[in-house]
Amino acid sequence: MLATAYGVQNASATGALAPYEVIAPERLRTAKSIALIGSGLTMVDALIGARRDGFGGIATIVSRRGQLPRRHAAKGVVPLELAVPQSKSVARLTAAIRIACEAAEAHGTPWQAVINGLRPFVQKRWLDLSTQEQRRFLRHVRPFWDAHRHRLPSEMHERVLSEFEAGRAVLVHGTVIAVVREQDRFTLRFRRRGSPVVETLHADLAIDCSSYKPDLDQPLIQSLLFQGLARADEHLLGLLVRPDGQVVGKDGAATRGLFALGPLCQGTLFEITAVPEIVRQADAAALSSVNSLATPGSGDGETVLARARG
Repeated sequence: MLATAYGVQNASATGALAPYEVIAPERLRTAKSIALIGSGLTMVDALIGARRDGFGGIATIVSRRGQLPRRHAAKGVVPLELAVPQSKSVARLTAAIRIACEAAEAHGTPWQAVINGLRPFVQKRWLDLSTQEQRRFLRHVRPFWDAHRHRLPSEMHERVLSEFEAGRAVLVHGTVIAVVREQDRFTLRFRRRGSPVVETLHADLAIDCSSYKPDLDQPLIQSLLFQGLARADEHLLGLLVRPDGQVVGKDGAATRGLFALGPLCQGTLFEITAVPEIVRQADAAALSSVNSLATPGSGDGETVLARARG
């Protein structure tokens, strides 16, 4: 069972600091500016953590789509099941979900209930999409999906908004082209959305909060890839797997007895980075493993698993 999550992350490829790197509190207290690349939950963690450790300067968030995490509903909501159309078009699926959210709101049900109701079906819809449509989703829709799917508690959401309202944080819609570290300062070269002009931003600190993806360069994974026991998925977000996590080898066949769990499977299954989905996948992997080990006369896989649990 490969449960390495994101692996041991190397320093950010952009040249900025990685969000998990330790920054001395003294450096945070004396910094007057910080640049955060990306606007999701990792950015929120980095910003709130910096404030907690004494940073009192201006935070500039540079994000291609500029989508901040939305808030959870004021009260817990019951997932609203949605009859998702059997479409293999990202545009049509997106339109259907948007209409369902608007309809729910019109009838007094928070849109969050619709998103929560979609959760059990996301993997199936993802697998139904062609590779081209999956790429279209990752390029154009994922920032909006992540902002609505991976939300913040109301109090934390208000705290983040207050940063912008007070002028302590600024959101720039743009793409970072390069980050250059010059002694104890950083220079970002970026292009605002819709503009061909490359601008420069100087900051005392720069943190790459854009996103995590599994480290396929770690020795264990590289060994499996080299031997043909595993292969990267089409989007290079992890390993190619079957729905239960069984790893697919270079020849396209499943590698017997080898499973990947959680984030390593996000390119294949997409919605597989949170606990409920990982638990279901782990259970499916366990049953598949037991079934493959079951011998005639020993009972079915479920029976063997029950004995193992006993």
